[in-house]
Parts: sequence; structure tokens; C-alpha cells
Amino acid sequence: GATLADFVENDLTHDLEEQVDSTLLEGEIRRALAGLTARESRIVELRYGLRDGQPLTLQDVAERFGLTRERIRQIEKEALAKLRRPDQARRLIGFVN
Repeated sequence: GATLADFVENDLTHDLEEQVDSTLLEGEIRRALAGLTARESRIVELRYGLRDGQPLTLQDVAERFGLTRERIRQIEKEALAKLRRPDQARRLIGFVN
């Protein structure tokens, strides 16, 4: 039968795999965002909480940039379209389960 050590080892292995996947994903996200303008990159980071895990609303981001919600939405849409290009999407698709 399984021993306590088996369960502990499985948990540790699983945790390590998750940490490695998370680190790899962060690196790929940074590389993908590098293909955007600085403004596009920052807007995507803020909207999706990529730095601090706290996504902001269009209004919050608009206030930070001194722009309208609609303009932030447009910039975000353009940035996401760039990220969906095959050369960019290929980097991230492996992390989607």
C-alpha cells in the first residue's frame, strides 16, 4: 500500500511542477507583452492583474492614463489582437488546459 512518504512526495512533486509551470508562464507572458507598445503592455497588465493579481476596471485604468474608458477598451482590444497572432499565441497555447 501507499505510505505517508508516497503522499508527501507526490504533493511535493506536484507543488514543484506547479511552480515551474507558473515561472515558465510568467516568462512567456513577459515575452508576449514585449511585442506590444509600452502603453498596450501596461494596460493589459492592469486590466488582467498580471503583476499583482488584482485586475482593474476600464474606469480605473482610464483614470490612471487620463483617457476615456472607451479609449482604454480600444487599446486593450488592439493589444489582444496582437497577442492572438500565431507567432504570439503559439508561446502561450501550451499553458491552456
